[in-house]
This record gives sequence, C-alpha cells and structure tokens, in this order.
Amino acid sequence: MGSQISSPSSHPSYTFLRQRFHVFLVAFGTVGLNIDNNNFRLSFPESVARADVSFTNFTTVSASGEGGGGIQIQGRRVTFDSSDIAFNTLVSKSGGTLGVNASESVELLRGSRLLTETTRSGTAGELRIETGRLMR
Repeated sequence: MGSQISSPSSHPSYTFLRQRFHVFLVAFGTVGLNIDNNNFRLSFPESVARADVSFTNFTTVSASGEGGGGIQIQGRRVTFDSSDIAFNTLVSKSGGTLGVNASESVELLRGSRLLTETTRSGTAGELRIETGRLMR
C-alpha cells in the first residue's frame, strides 16, 4: 500500500497549527508510540514493508505555530515534487522536529523544500532525514 498526497488546485495548503501531523503507512503489525517529554514518535516493526510516499502538485504541509509540534514522514521511497513541508516557530519557544525516514531514498524535485525556521527569538525546529540515498 502506498500513499500520494496531491493537491487538486494549483496552490493548496494544509496547515496544522500547534498539532502533530503524521503521514505513515500501516500494514498488518503493531505501531509503537515512543514518548520523549512532549515529543511523540511512531515506530514501525521491521517486518512491515514500507511503501512509496509522494507529495505532488504544489502541496504544502505546515505545522507552524508557537513551538513544539512536528511532522514525521516514513516510507520506502519518499518523493517531494513541487511541494513544501515546513514549520515556522512564531514565538520564543523551541520548534519541533521535521523528520523524513525512507528506507531507500528521499527525492526533492522542482523546487521542493523541507524547511524549519523561526521568525522570533525561539529556536528553529530540527530537520532530520534518515535514508539510504538523498537526491535533488
């Protein structure tokens, strides 16, 4: 089973303020939940095969807000085609983590961006990419 997030219009936007946004694939198996302070991270059994995940057609996913939060994307091959995944810390708090975990590859095409930033005195979030191959 794979997942494709594609926008129906030319400039869509998905915004999740002060919440966690997870894109993940589930087959038969148990998904674990790891908690570290206020940070939640999903873990998947090694026996569950990962599928391809793609973000296309100017898709924008944002978890911007006052701090914390995070975005976690997991798959076999994760492709971003003309899409942005971002969060911006808007106050003096620390940002969360934007994590992409792909067992084979992560590919950024046609100006796609993975972005964490801050517009105030807070700390920008962490960008974590775990993959066998990073392509641009």
